[in-house]
Amino acid sequence: EGWELRVPLECADGARGIMTLGSRSPSPVTAAAAIAFAREAVSAVAASAPYSRNVDVGLLGLVSREMRTPLTSVAGYLQEALDDLDLQPDDDGYHLLDAAGRNAARLESLVDDLVTLSEVDDMGASAASSVELSEVVSEVCVDTAPEARRLGVELVLLLDGSAPVEGDDATLERAVANLVTNALRFTPAGGRVQVSVAARADRALIEVSDNGLDIAPEDLEDLFVPDRDGPVSSRASLGAGFGLAVVKAVVDAHGGTVAVSSDGDGVTFTVSLPLAAATDVRRPAAPLPL
Repeated sequence: EGWELRVPLECADGARGIMTLGSRSPSPVTAAAAIAFAREAVSAVAASAPYSRNVDVGLLGLVSREMRTPLTSVAGYLQEALDDLDLQPDDDGYHLLDAAGRNAARLESLVDDLVTLSEVDDMGASAASSVELSEVVSEVCVDTAPEARRLGVELVLLLDGSAPVEGDDATLERAVANLVTNALRFTPAGGRVQVSVAARADRALIEVSDNGLDIAPEDLEDLFVPDRDGPVSSRASLGAGFGLAVVKAVVDAHGGTVAVSSDGDGVTFTVSLPLAAATDVRRPAAPLPL
């Protein structure tokens, strides 16, 4: 009939919960990987447990960086298990480990967001440098293209001239990555996500549009608040809030604005940043292969 594995998530002050895995075919290696995953995951959670939600952002960044080590260990255990078992996609064990791997990746993304918040808080004028937004956005799209193909979503990049800004390229890249991955997440297979960069007057503009799930008008105002409440059927309450809060923090730190619109055929995020210098470099906007 199969088996069920229950692993306690134990901290120094007692159990915090139980992770349950089930399968039709028992596997000692899968069980060992699950136990290792549970231990490392709870270590990461326990590292941040003593701190309140209003904790100093610098300390939060330090804790987040420390969390990267156990997450790296989790990923290593999972990959080792997959390699040793030589599992096929239709095997039960494969889906268990694959799901654990995807959740480990989500944890890594959360850690990256927390680190970005701490870097934004520490970022001063002395840290700013000239950043070409078209290059930043292009790199994000190239890195995200494999995930778009896996999801069956068309990812299109439009570059319309040079768009230099003063700022920090790493935090700007994280903000753009959050917008693009957010759009991919809520766009069904066969859909389209379009990313564009342009310079207009004294502003550099980034637009990320999708034809996926809409956002209700009443949710737009609080979309960048990470702890809002709402029905789980709403796009605004399906877990993208923290990543979007990071986007707003980064854009605000660069003296820009971020807006969102939803007209019944998807969602468009528009980031506006002050141009570093006037530019007349233009070329026709055209889709770039990804």
